[in-house]
Amino acid sequence: LTATPYRTDGLQALICRQLGDIIHVIRPETVEQVGGTVPARVQVLHVHGTVQADSWNELLDSLTGSPLRNQQLSDIARKAAQRYPTLILTDRVEHAAVLAGMSEGALLVHGQLPAAARREALQGIRDAALTIGTTGLLGEGLDVSGWQCVVLATPISSPAKLLQAIGRVLRPAPGKTFGVVIDCVDDHPMAGSSFQKRQRIYRKRGFQLGEYR
Repeated sequence: LTATPYRTDGLQALICRQLGDIIHVIRPETVEQVGGTVPARVQVLHVHGTVQADSWNELLDSLTGSPLRNQQLSDIARKAAQRYPTLILTDRVEHAAVLAGMSEGALLVHGQLPAAARREALQGIRDAALTIGTTGLLGEGLDVSGWQCVVLATPISSPAKLLQAIGRVLRPAPGKTFGVVIDCVDDHPMAGSSFQKRQRIYRKRGFQLGEYR
């Protein structure tokens, strides 16, 4: 069973070659109708400032190293956390640490924490108003239903990674009727191209899509 039968390298055909053909598909809207997930509301945030980069790594360096951008993300996440439990996801440990340092009371969780500290942080997630962590540790496979808002602090192009990240806020919980995805879009061609890929997925899944306000 899988919600994301994809590979980031595009070789998803290998899954079927190894395991056999897909024998049944349950549509996402069916899962939502029976209460297995809640609807997603995607809010597009156009981040302040221009970016100069010639490669993907340079782009991430520029985005994660921008004090202005980081402050904007921290402000938005803390505002969201006043309404519902919020998660910031980033690809980089250093970026997560910087954002946590700018966000008073935030819980920092990533794979490079010592084992005891990581266990303690994971246990504290359910009580935290704002959690900041890496997509590698928190972006998939974690059974936490309380998060209602996720801020995508670094661009995601992979359909599997994106759907896993969004899935953090779609798990049903008492009183939760929707999940919020704040998609941060930066002024750079590579960032714009990445957003177009995400936008196609949002529309294909029927997610409500609008501007952040």
